[in-house]
Amino acid sequence: MNFITVLCATLSLMCSGVFNWDFDYDNRKEFIQGIKDCMIAYNSILPEFERIPIELVLVQALHESGSDGGSRFAREGKNFFGIKAIHGEDHIVSLANASVKVRRFTRGCDSVIAYTDLLNESYHYEDFREERLHQYFVDEINIEKLIETLSVYAEDKKYISKLKDMAYTLRKEGIITNGK
Repeated sequence: MNFITVLCATLSLMCSGVFNWDFDYDNRKEFIQGIKDCMIAYNSILPEFERIPIELVLVQALHESGSDGGSRFAREGKNFFGIKAIHGEDHIVSLANASVKVRRFTRGCDSVIAYTDLLNESYHYEDFREERLHQYFVDEINIEKLIETLSVYAEDKKYISKLKDMAYTLRKEGIITNGK
């Protein structure tokens, strides 16, 4: 199948209303499948060099959402990546720190889209985009190298090692397979 055929089929599916941009989940397996489905759908409409590896998306979603999508932000706000709210956006206030406000999304896939757009557009993630472009040209996915570019994503000084630990755990469980 050529690129045009795949693109037309994908757009037809997504625009027809068959693809569910929202998803419910009752367990870790359903949460993971929902994140994967959203990412596959959104990646399909992005140029190849702007796509985010699904393995990385799962690593961050599972880390930020309490490993199973059970965090308060995930459940109440469909915010699976701890994306902060900016002025005027619907939000949830952290119970631990009232100055922390994270975006509230209407549909589960909206969080995945916002996360992807953040990595693709924010000046904070230029190193990420450079590494991803390099990996695109050499035709390899190295999740660890991509993770190392995300230190500005969170204030936690151990964030990178926590993401690497999550990647290791997901590989060990067979949830992600590539990414070295």
